[in-house]
Parts: sequence; structure tokens; C-alpha cells
Amino acid sequence: MDELNQPTASSLAAPEKGKLALGHLIGPAVLVALITAIVGLLVHYFWKEPLFVADGTTATTIQKQLNETVKTELAEAAKKKQEDATKKNLVDSLKQTLDYAVQDYKESLGKLNSNIVLQALLVGIAILLVIRRSDDLTLFDNHIPLSWLHFFLPILLVYAWLSFGFTLHALIDDRVRGANIIQKVSELDPGFQVVADFQKARFQDAGFVDGWFISFVEKKGSAQYSGIYSTKPFFSLSTPIFLIVVMGTLVTATNASILAITAIGCRRYLNLGRYPLVLYYLAPLLPLVFLLVSHFQFAYGGDNRNKLQLYAGFAIPLMMMILLGLSAFFDRALHPDSLTAFRVRPRAPAPSAKPKPPAECGPEAKPENQTTLTKP
Repeated sequence: MDELNQPTASSLAAPEKGKLALGHLIGPAVLVALITAIVGLLVHYFWKEPLFVADGTTATTIQKQLNETVKTELAEAAKKKQEDATKKNLVDSLKQTLDYAVQDYKESLGKLNSNIVLQALLVGIAILLVIRRSDDLTLFDNHIPLSWLHFFLPILLVYAWLSFGFTLHALIDDRVRGANIIQKVSELDPGFQVVADFQKARFQDAGFVDGWFISFVEKKGSAQYSGIYSTKPFFSLSTPIFLIVVMGTLVTATNASILAITAIGCRRYLNLGRYPLVLYYLAPLLPLVFLLVSHFQFAYGGDNRNKLQLYAGFAIPLMMMILLGLSAFFDRALHPDSLTAFRVRPRAPAPSAKPKPPAECGPEAKPENQTTLTKP
């Protein structure tokens, strides 16, 4: 009988049954959405400048700096009666600076395109990590534990994301500076004005940066910085939509993967101890701080207002929920032990009063309150 009561190997291997608490599984994403909304409202309240208003502050600042520099040089030349020679020197110097700006812009553009490819690759790895089939990765006959990948992949994604922001800001700055140089040279040398639009075309990439300038830098109906003219309103309206949907989704996937993989790694591999849900909720908050600061720095520190980040703010928690749900769906069948803390415990039945035993029947039954007589 004792042998029959011992648990068998099949019963030990069987996954624990029970529904998963969906609220706890997507809880970190809900917390991220709440913190993001609070930070966004605080920024809007204290800075009084909506994120989605592209006011061209960077372009205006660069233009003012250039105008003041040229004005100072010409004023000094007028005092020395060397205005013509100074103008010629300024034009030559500005043309040389323009060539350097174009060269630097092309190098940064190559870095940006490589970074976009890197982000897409890392996001793909993150998705494969979410729907894992084993606990290690075989690479050149070496078995790499996936637990390490859960730790290093968010760090690589954060690096790629920060590099993307710095490179994009440098591209915007170089292109605006180049357009202002072209405009100033055209003012000093009327003959240069004929080829001004061709000079602006040196900065065009037929890609992401062109779309950024049309969507968030140029004023309506203007081509001052991009050099891209369009007489069709549909083009001006559709470009921001395509840019936000395509690049905004990449930004969303990168940010959501950073946060989701951090939470999933804690759930899968860390011994959460007495409070199994605390670290699951709190772990994504550390990379969230980096992401929020980087978004704020790009939009307000670099004066790059745009609607793309507004879209990302709404979409990141949603995509994070999807990744957390996918990981639980695959782990439920393959690694059910990692979901133990998220199962809904069945309620114990309420204790009920024990029924009275039926009265004894037959010749040996004794009626109640009957005394037993004994012989003296």
C-alpha cells in the first residue's frame, strides 16, 4: 500500500493546473503606463510646451548664431574698409564649412542606418527569447545559458537606443546648420542662390531623415531645410503618418523589449523568495528611468519636438503587455514552474456542520433517558 501512495515520475512531471492571474502577468506594463502618463503630465505642466508641437527651436537657434557671427564679421570689416574682401573670405569659409558639414552628415547617416538594422536584429532576438523552446542556445558547439541573454540583451538594447538618439540629433543639427549656411552664402553671393536648392539636395537621404524634416522641422508648405517641395497636400499629410507607424513601431519594439525582457528574466530565473511578485514589478523600473530621461533629453534638451515619441508613449506599454502575455503562453506548457506564483489559488470549501449519526435501531438500541438497572 505504501508503494501505491508514492508519487510517480509522470505525476511529478505533470504541469501544475490552475488559471493564471492575468492582472499580475501584465502588471509591470500597467505600472509602466501609469508612470509614463504621470511623467508626461508633469513635463507638460512645468515646461508648458507640448511634445507634439514641432516649433523648430533648434533651427531658429542655429540660424541666430550664424547671423550674429556674420553680422559681427561684416561690422568689423566696415570699420577697416575691407568689406568686399571680408565678404569673399566669409563666403569661402562658409563653403568650406558646408563641405565639412555634408561629409560629417553622410558619416552620421551611415551610423544611423546601421543602428536601425541593429535595433531590428536585437528586437528579433528578444522575440525569439520570449518564445524560447529551451534554456540554452547552441552556438559553435557551445551551450550558452539563456539566463545570461536575459540579462545582457536589455543592456545592448539600451545602448542601441541611446546611440540612435544621439546620432539622430547630430543629423538634425548638421542638416539645419548646412541649410542655414546655404542661405547665408546665398545672401552674401547672389550667384550662389541659383544652386542653393541643389546644395540642399546634398543632405537628402530619401529615407528616415527626409521624412523627419518634412514631418517635424519644416513649417507647413516650406522647404527651407529639406529642400523637398510638394504642391500636393496628401504628400505632406501622409509622410508623418508613414514615418510614425514605421519608425514609431521600431522605437516602440525596442523600448518594450528592454522592459519586457527584464521582467521576464526575473520571473524565469531569479528566486523571488517570500515576495515573488515584488521584483517582477520593480525590475523594469530601472531601465524605464533611462528611457524616460532619454526621451525627455531628446525632445526638450535637444529641442526636437515630434509626434513620434507621443505615439511611442501610448504604444510601449501595449507592446510590453503582448510580450509578457506571449512569454506566459509558451512557458505554461514548457516551463510551468516559472508561473507558480501567478496561478490563482482555488478557494478552500467553507466548513459545514457534521450531520448527526442516525439513531441506532434493533433490539440492542437503548431509548434515551432510560436508566440501566443492575442487580444488587
